[in-house]
Amino acid sequence: HALYSVTDRAGRIIDVNEGFCQISGYSREELIGQTHRLVNSGHHPLSFWQTMWRTVSSGKPWHGEVCNHTKQGQAYWVDSIIAPFVGAEGHIERFISIRTDITERKNAERRLGESQALLERTGRLAGVGGWQLDLDTGQLEWTAQVRQIHGVTGDQQPSLQEALAFYPGEAGATMQHAIQDATEHGRSWDLELPLRRADGQTIWGRSVGEPEFGPESAADRPVRLLGAIQDITARRVADQALLRLESAEAASAAKTAFLANMSHEIRTPMNAVIGLSYLLEQTELDSEQRSCLSKIQMASRSLLGVINDVLDVSKIEAGEMTLDEAPFRLDELLHELREWMAPQAEAKGLVMTLEADADVPRELQGDVQRIRQIFTNLLSNALKFTESGRIALNIHALERGPERVLLRCEVTDTGIGIPPAVQARLFAPFTQADASTTRRFGGTGLGLSIVRHLTGLMGGEVGVHSQSGAGSTFWLTLPLRLPLGAETRPPAQRPMNQALEVLIADDLGTDRNILAAMARSLGW
Repeated sequence: HALYSVTDRAGRIIDVNEGFCQISGYSREELIGQTHRLVNSGHHPLSFWQTMWRTVSSGKPWHGEVCNHTKQGQAYWVDSIIAPFVGAEGHIERFISIRTDITERKNAERRLGESQALLERTGRLAGVGGWQLDLDTGQLEWTAQVRQIHGVTGDQQPSLQEALAFYPGEAGATMQHAIQDATEHGRSWDLELPLRRADGQTIWGRSVGEPEFGPESAADRPVRLLGAIQDITARRVADQALLRLESAEAASAAKTAFLANMSHEIRTPMNAVIGLSYLLEQTELDSEQRSCLSKIQMASRSLLGVINDVLDVSKIEAGEMTLDEAPFRLDELLHELREWMAPQAEAKGLVMTLEADADVPRELQGDVQRIRQIFTNLLSNALKFTESGRIALNIHALERGPERVLLRCEVTDTGIGIPPAVQARLFAPFTQADASTTRRFGGTGLGLSIVRHLTGLMGGEVGVHSQSGAGSTFWLTLPLRLPLGAETRPPAQRPMNQALEVLIADDLGTDRNILAAMARSLGW
């Protein structure tokens, strides 16, 4: 299958064989008289052709691999020998070129090179490198990615002992045992071990390996070990972070369960204390006894409020908080809040206003108990942190449709204000401005967290605008439905006191007695 051509001293073709014509795609007539520039595509740099011409012009043969192009533009490779033919007078008369088609081999080399480049690139992206250990010679070969993982520069190929030295302490013993087990018993391994790089940095590597048995080797003895190493430091860090997160979540769940259980246990006797103090209040008491009883009632209600807050937080964290929507009147809710808050505001000499714009619907549908709780928490905070001036609740209608209304509610005070650094974490559970705030004003720091969760549960948002010493405005949005026929429904009438027959059921005798006494005092 040799291809040959003959050229004169000027490089013009004077003869070719049929094989050359077939591979080039040119006919003999098209080639005769042409230089090889016709089939040489310029694939090689100019220096390549200059070197070849200098060699043959000096009377020496030239041997090399040449890439040409066919008449149709397809590349092909030939192993070419160009020899000068020297005449009788010692002058070069012509050049004879003998070529062998090596296109298939060159294409295979190109594909192999592309595959190796692809493997190197994917290995680099995935942090994976390959290695092999010849068990007969003890020679260990690392790919570039393995050297990079170990922090080794250049083309260094370490010995097995040098490679094992990268694994500190027990990790080195584990790796050595895995290699011995693979060599003696033909077992593969998959290990995750710490690896100390050449620069002293410790990372985590995943090492996998398996034996390879040659056709001429004994059935029970491999000829080499093959494997890969991957840098899994990032994954190990993520796994450890996940374990810490799961541990924290488990601790949080245990804390929530504990608080809920203890709060229930405390609330049961607390209700009895409040009930008994109510009954005691109905009896004949002197002024000192009545003063003590008033303090007991105040402390009991305060403690019950704390317990209820803890229970609400427990429900929220457990995802058990639900809403009970029903029609209610906004003016009645504001009246109740005013009746409840006015004595506290008057005791501190504060002006308090609770108002809704005229265009705000008075009949709404929502969980009035939770809405009352939101307003109570915000107003209580305003009362607590305001020594003089005023507090106000203003309700506006941002959007109103035939079935829904979006309210914006703002509670404004002239109190101590909140530093900007604290505002970002103000709605987190158990958060107050600082320890001095807790000592001076008391409280658990749960109220605003409950406000945020309840508002979010209703589909709204909550926020704050404040400056130290310049008061605060807490705002929230509440999307509420409008009851059917709300525009024509007459105002709800308060039921008249009626004599009722009541069945009291409770598992505690003390609570039954308290409830029965309360019912009798109402004429039931």
